[in-house]
Amino acid sequence: MLVRYSLNDEQRAVQIERAVQKVLEQGYRTADIYEDGTTLVSCDEMGEAVLNIL
Repeated sequence: MLVRYSLNDEQRAVQIERAVQKVLEQGYRTADIYEDGTTLVSCDEMGEAVLNIL
């Protein structure tokens, strides 16, 4: 939301959203959205996974 609305950068916002979606599709979850059958990771690890896709 920051990138899209505060920085007015729709293209980068979409890239970030797609990267987050891919990480979620890979089964990674932070504690607040963890469910059985997924991989629990820290916030730092989740951020790194997203950055690796970007």
